[in-house]
Amino acid sequence: MQTPRTVSILLVILTIVLFQIDGFPQQNTDSLANQSGAVDTTKKSGSHGENDLSDTGKRGFNTDTIKGLIGTAGIIGYFLGFVLVLGVLFICQQWFVLFREKKDALKIPTSDIRTMSYDDISKMFKQMNEDEAFSIDAETEEKKELPLLKKLFRKKKASAYTLVHKLFVIFENKKSTNSFNEETANYVQYLKDVFNPFLTRLYFLSDTAGALGLLGTVWGMFLVFYRGNPTPEETIHGMGIALATTIIGLVISIFLNSLTTIISNMFDKHLDVINKIATVFQERLMTEEELQPVTAQQIVLDSTALADMPRAKIPSRKKEMVEEMQDDAPAQTIKKEVYGPPSEIKIISGDNQTSEVNTKLLEPIIVEVADSKGHPLESQPVIFTAEDGAGMFSNDNRVQKVLTDEEGRAQATLTLGKKAGEKTIQIELEGNSSQGVKLLAIAKQTPPTKFVEIDGNYQTGELGKRMNKPFIVAIRDKYDNPIPRFEINFTIKKGSGKFQNSQNAHLTTYTNEDGLVEEFFIMGNDRGSRTIEVEAKRVEPSKIEFEVFAV
Repeated sequence: MQTPRTVSILLVILTIVLFQIDGFPQQNTDSLANQSGAVDTTKKSGSHGENDLSDTGKRGFNTDTIKGLIGTAGIIGYFLGFVLVLGVLFICQQWFVLFREKKDALKIPTSDIRTMSYDDISKMFKQMNEDEAFSIDAETEEKKELPLLKKLFRKKKASAYTLVHKLFVIFENKKSTNSFNEETANYVQYLKDVFNPFLTRLYFLSDTAGALGLLGTVWGMFLVFYRGNPTPEETIHGMGIALATTIIGLVISIFLNSLTTIISNMFDKHLDVINKIATVFQERLMTEEELQPVTAQQIVLDSTALADMPRAKIPSRKKEMVEEMQDDAPAQTIKKEVYGPPSEIKIISGDNQTSEVNTKLLEPIIVEVADSKGHPLESQPVIFTAEDGAGMFSNDNRVQKVLTDEEGRAQATLTLGKKAGEKTIQIELEGNSSQGVKLLAIAKQTPPTKFVEIDGNYQTGELGKRMNKPFIVAIRDKYDNPIPRFEINFTIKKGSGKFQNSQNAHLTTYTNEDGLVEEFFIMGNDRGSRTIEVEAKRVEPSKIEFEVFAV
């Protein structure tokens, strides 16, 4: 909400042009003296009636009177006029910004957010990002070619949207609303810090108008008395300057103070709207936070359901050998050998596989069940259990029961979940958890696609000191998994300062194992806002801007 320095140049030009208009003529002191003499003559003659009323009407508060006041004030009147025009233009620009902010805030469907699904909220933010009302001009070379007025009043991202979008990003990354109150308070304080220079400028202009009026009073009295024996014309001239500058200065001061109060009230109401929208949004996401993810339940099957269980279809060399022997040998009665109870589960294949998240493991997981003598056991119920988040088996559940085949083998196929990292699969006999094994599957990230702002935006800090919180950004894949060792570039685009790990306006660093970069910023020695651009290539968005303010 700051006014660019180019505004001041424009205001000076406008003021010079305005004061060249014929509407501000300087009234000569002879006419004032003649008017005064006429008044005195009228009083001495004791005449009353229509002539007095007519003369009084001419000297009433009208356009000629205003022109006479400004003309009588002399050069101080020009300074007072400059202060007035400067203040009015500052106020008009601030009113334009607040009006536009209010209009954009109304586009956020506050009443509908309470009942919207989480997916609908995500779509809403995506649509708003594409909406021109919530877009922000990139700091590119094209900006230099914009007309001056378009630079001054170019469209910026609505502050209400900026806050709720920031809260949404925090929730997406942390799945928690615990920091929402702090983030809202920090952002509101940032807006106040950005708005305060406007108040400072207007209060200064108002005080300056009053001071110029007082200066004109002193100057007029000085002109009357500095010779010791002023003539009536000199007295009229000096008193005219004193009274005219005092009146104009007080009127301008009161006028600017009144408009400043109105704008300040508009700003306070705007902050109330932002707080209300943030509160509604927080309540909605708190409801989302309370929803616990649905986890797969343990499958419990009795012995009557064994016939419906899938059997592992594994090529059996034993079966082929038996068929060959039956073809060559005479028919005879074969007595089936009885084996002992199961005593071990052995992993045959599928351990320590690596695959991208949300994809199927290349090899099936195969185990073998045998008795104490190593004989494979058929029709043994084996339970495959993937840890929470590891993925789903072919039955679309993270728990699957499979009966061993004739070779005592059972197999399952796992599709990894969307979370990267090492995943554990527990395999055990039904009803006998002591006889079990574990194997490992590694889910790796997909290529990086997202550049996310985590924390540190819209802070205020002291001149020459380090910010309280670092700038934190993250690189994620399409499933929000962290991407380590990814290059990130920090650049100071506006204002002064430096990074803690660099002595100039640029810093190149890399994400850590959690896909994060944390970088502290040290303020320069000039007051005002700073813009820090953070860039990452081959992701969306490719740039993120941090805005901080020095007080």
